[in-house]
Amino acid sequence: METQRGDTRASGSVAKVGRFLWHVLQMVLAMAVGMATYVALFRLVLTPDGYRAMQVEQPFLWYSEMAVFMTVPMVALMRHHGHRWRLCAEMSGAMLIPPTGLVALVQLGMTAFVPWLSTQTLPAYTHVAMVVGMLVVALYRRAEYSGDGAIAGRMRSFDRIEGGTACTR
Repeated sequence: METQRGDTRASGSVAKVGRFLWHVLQMVLAMAVGMATYVALFRLVLTPDGYRAMQVEQPFLWYSEMAVFMTVPMVALMRHHGHRWRLCAEMSGAMLIPPTGLVALVQLGMTAFVPWLSTQTLPAYTHVAMVVGMLVVALYRRAEYSGDGAIAGRMRSFDRIEGGTACTR
């Protein structure tokens, strides 16, 4: 009987890890859809060389525009999953602040002191910084992103409205 309980705990942990990874993947895919939309729209307006020049010569403008296109679908997905606005804002900050720091370093001419960072490498590094920032927040709030937290939050809201006792935590 003890073995079955241990197996149940292990399978529950594996399921939580699976839900966590699936949720993070969904957020990244939502961001990718936003980024693809941004690139498609701007490639209609600009030539391919013009788009690349904007990335290199105006990195803050390029990043700011793309960040909006990536953030909106990710927040929409999080709201669909039942996450509170506070968590949506927290995750948006996690995906926007680290890359903004990299853009600021480039804009301030600090690339001489950070040799791996340049206007040429900035697009790749901003995306890496974005995903790392999101993973840090998601791991910090792993109960929310493993599936149970947002659903429990919705049930608590329902309980307050309906006066029920369906979910206590």
